[in-house]
This record gives sequence, C-alpha cells and structure tokens, in this order.
Amino acid sequence: MANVPPEIIEHKDDYKDHIWEQYTLKELGYWVHLFCKRAGHRANKAKAQKDLHDAKNYLAMMREKLEAQTKDVLSSFDESTETPNKE
Repeated sequence: MANVPPEIIEHKDDYKDHIWEQYTLKELGYWVHLFCKRAGHRANKAKAQKDLHDAKNYLAMMREKLEAQTKDVLSSFDESTETPNKE
C-alpha cells in the first residue's frame, strides 16, 4: 500500500481511503496531461491555476504509486536470486 501523498491529504475526506491507488500509472499520467492541457486552454487565470494545482496532485499520486511499485519489485529479490553485473 502506498503512502497518501501530502498534496492530497486535504482532499482525503472527499474520497474513500486509498481509492486513488486503484488508478494505474497510465491513468494518473492521463490526468496530469489533461489538466495541463486544459490549463493552457483557459481564459481565466484562476481556473488555469486550479487545473495546474490538480495536475500536481495527480503527479504526486503517480510518484507515490511508482515508489510503492519500486519497493515491491525490489523486495522480490533476495541475495540468492541476484546475478552479478557483467561488464
């Protein structure tokens, strides 16, 4: 289970616990991309800033998910399964 990114703590009461973890890395990336794209289309600066803020929140979720996956993958290795680097 990934840690809840500090950037989204303020929104935790709006959603089920850890529900954000059900997004795939690809889906989170789409959210980041679309919020950034929408911000560029905005005629209102405040709304563009909100979209960019939301993009940063999804990017934070993406980072946490990647960190959790990294730990899972690396923990599946032990000393006996590692192969030496051949250089």
